[in-house]
Formats: sequence, structure tokens, C-alpha cells
Amino acid sequence: MSRFSKIYYFPIYIAITLIVGIYVGKSLPAGVSSSLGGSSRSDSLANEIYNLAEMLELVKDNYVDSVDVTKIAQKGINDLLKQLDPHSVYVPASMVEKMNESLKGSFEGIGMEFTMFDDTVVVVKPIIGGPSEKVGLQPGDKILKVEGKNIAGLGIKSEDIIKKLRGKRGSTVNISVWRKGEAQLLTFSITRAEIPIHSVDAAYMLDSATAYFRISDFAENTIQEMKASYPYSNPKVKNVIIDLRNNGGGYLNTCIDLADEFLKADELVVYTDDRQHKEKKMFATEKGQFEKAKVFVLINSESASASEIFAGAIQDNDRGLLIGERTFGKGLVQEVFPLSDGGQMRLTVSRYYTPSGRCIQRDYKGVEYEDYSTLRFDESKTDTTKVFFTKNKRKVYACGGVLPDVVMHEDTTLMMEEIAILYEDDFIRKMALQYYLDHKKELKALTPEKFMASGLMQMDIKKYVQRHLVQSQLLKSPLNAASQAFILKEVNAVIAKSAWDSNAYYKVLLQNDRHIAYVLRQLR
Repeated sequence: MSRFSKIYYFPIYIAITLIVGIYVGKSLPAGVSSSLGGSSRSDSLANEIYNLAEMLELVKDNYVDSVDVTKIAQKGINDLLKQLDPHSVYVPASMVEKMNESLKGSFEGIGMEFTMFDDTVVVVKPIIGGPSEKVGLQPGDKILKVEGKNIAGLGIKSEDIIKKLRGKRGSTVNISVWRKGEAQLLTFSITRAEIPIHSVDAAYMLDSATAYFRISDFAENTIQEMKASYPYSNPKVKNVIIDLRNNGGGYLNTCIDLADEFLKADELVVYTDDRQHKEKKMFATEKGQFEKAKVFVLINSESASASEIFAGAIQDNDRGLLIGERTFGKGLVQEVFPLSDGGQMRLTVSRYYTPSGRCIQRDYKGVEYEDYSTLRFDESKTDTTKVFFTKNKRKVYACGGVLPDVVMHEDTTLMMEEIAILYEDDFIRKMALQYYLDHKKELKALTPEKFMASGLMQMDIKKYVQRHLVQSQLLKSPLNAASQAFILKEVNAVIAKSAWDSNAYYKVLLQNDRHIAYVLRQLR
């Protein structure tokens, strides 16, 4: 066996041959084929491939300590791709399914949201219509055993719990839970099923004529979810708010389908341009549900890729108003190249452009890879030399991302580091869940609207949160007023989600949202 065939399945070997387009002695997937064996040994690029393969084999066989050469190879692949752009990535076979899960719109398991309380798994909320809800699991149930084996108090990690509870649809898992008020443990045999992952986090009416949709990403089922909601079918809708804040993107086809709901047939949504300068244009087609409605799109610095394409299409076609911050600036198109070991290389092959001709991608040359995702824009320093024009001849600028029509920054007075510590410990959900369990009866007698308007309960929750923040060992110093108000609002929202649903969560969370308040003022 030659030194090359022995390490053929090293991911770095496969990835590099794909990237540089040279030849290996076996057929590669996705129509990529060539032959390294036929390359001249004097060719400098081929020579480096040989050297790299040989070095990995030597490290594996001779290094003083035992090392995981596969991990070294994977890091080498990622370091190589970082030299190209921030969005070309290698996905190991073990991560492919996980990375695609949210966009595919489902996973297989028992369907519940949980948190860890003192090393014990506690149900936050069973997913509506899922196996856990069907057998009768309730918020607050503590899962003590899985398949008869104790899992409580052992320091087990959340990812290990997920592995135990997830599995192929049709298979069963047996769990034992402790429930407040029950003398003995309750045992449930749960048949796993396909669990939907919702990308339309909320869809409800803000008033009699204004529909609100919160979209977390552009997944396979996004449009179907939207069409199944009441606001979509409500004939009284005259105004639509599409909230894409923190939406990192997703499938281009889903983005086109969403734009179709607002744009007229044959209006340009986006186009791409590749290395050979071959343009591919995508247009709105069928008649959309909201072609006559007033449209408002909420964006921020975490709105990326498909979110920016949608926002740019709405803006360049003069179809609606964009409100918020300049978007992330991710305008590179990745094509998925399957690798023979089940992994993937997602390689940038072209760039996105808005209908006016603006490139969405922000400049990444000379920017450290680690800094790229954390850099934020100052809209006052927008380069106004690269001018483009919308359908109605309004000026817009190519500034790396999409600049909103109305700039409105999010609160910068929050103590983000301290708040992040609370989230890492799941402190907020734990507080909210405990309050819900202690006041379950009173909450069930209310509606989300009455809950928000209940002065006595709101005052009680405020005291409850303040008491727990003072007692918390996680905080090095007291939170400022803005951060306390943020935590209080989040706790209220999680309580509402436990008592009702995701719509209730956002109704509470966005009760005094400045962006939505601005839209409603424009409609008066």
C-alpha cells in the first residue's frame, strides 16, 4: 500500500484536492474528478500535497506522544479555508446532520424543551403536538431515570441528555419523572417521532389591521408555517411587519418564496455573479398574499445572508420601509461539495447582489478571522461614493450589508457580559420556570394580555426577580437599571411561554419594543 492510499480518507487530503482542483487517483463526489497519480512530481502544488500527506503519516507513526491526527487534519482544513474568506467552511461528517437540522425544519426525538436544575433535568415545556405532550409530560417534571438508569445528580451534560432522549422515529424511550404533588415516580414510555423546528417564531395581530411575523431563519418549512398562521389568512390585514432581527439566513429558495408574497411578478429579487461573470437572476413569480399591504422589515447587525437578500429586494423595489441597523454583510454564495467520508466543504462560488446592483458582502480583507463576526458598523461613516438607485430612483449605497431607511440602534447600556453569564447558567429560564410552577393556577386563569396588564402579578414578579438577582452568586456586581429591566422582561416572556405559547412569549418580550412602536406610529 502506498503512502498516499493509506491516508486517502484523511479529511484534509480530500478537502485540499477539492480546493486546488488537482487530481487524485480515485473519483470524487459531486462530479469532481481528477488524478493526482497523473500529476508531475515536479509540479510545486502537487509536491506540497505529497509533502503534507507524508508529514501527517509521519506524525501519526512517529511523534513522541499519541496524537489525534484527524483533529490536526481538520484544523488544517479550517485554517486553509480561512485564507479564502470567512464563509468557506469544512463540516466534518459527524456535524453535517446537526448543522442542517434547523434548516431542514425537524429532528427525531421526544419533543421537549428542558433545563438543568441542580444536576437534574427539568421539563420547561413539551413541544405542542409532540410525543412528550401526548403522553402527558408537564413543565416542571424532573426526569430522574432513562431506561431505568439514574441520570440525576451525576453532573451529566445537556448534550448527553439529548443523545439519550433523541433517536429514530418509531423507537421508544422509557423515563421516570418526579412531579410535585405525586407520591411516587411517574413512568412514561415515549415513542419518538419527527419533531418540527419552527422558523416562524411568532405570527399574530398587533391590531385589527397589522400582522407581525418573527422569522428566525429561512428553513424548508418557513413559508408553510407562515401560510398556516392566522395573520396570513386574515383578510383584514393591511400592514405587515417582518421581523428579521438576529436572522442569520438559510435557504435562498425560501427567501425568494417570501419575497414572492410581497413583490409583483417579474420584479428582481436578487442576482449572483461568479468567477466567470455569469449572472444568475431570480425574480418574483406568482401573485403574493401581501402585494397590496404596507410592508415594514426590522433588521439589525445580526441579520445576514438570506435576511439581507430579502431586505435588499424590498428596499430596491421600493416596496417597504427598512428599520433598524445595518445588516451583517454576508453576500458570498456557498456551494456544498460532499466529501467521500460523509463530510462537506461549503465553498464560496459567487456573490449576491441586490436588484439595484449593490454587493451585500462587507470587506474582509485585512480583518482577523476572529474579529470578523464581532465588528460592528457606524452608519454615520457610510461610504456614499458607491451610489445605486432603487426602482423609484432613490439613492442607496453599497456599504457591506444593507443600510436601513430608518436607523434605530438597539440598547447599548446593557451590561452584556453579566447578562451573558446569566444565560450561560440558564438562570433566567430557571427563575421563570420556578415562578410558573408556583403560580400555575393563577396564570392558567389569565390570557397573555391580562397577564401583561396585571399590576399585582407584575409587581410580584419584579420583586421575585430582584430578590434572585441579589442572591445570585453569578454576578460580580449589581446590574444597572437597563439590564435589570431587560432581565425582568425576559423572565416575564418565558413565564408566558410556559403558560401559553411562543406567540405569548413575543407579545410580552416586544411589549415596548421601539422598532414596533415606530411602525405603529407611522400607521396612525
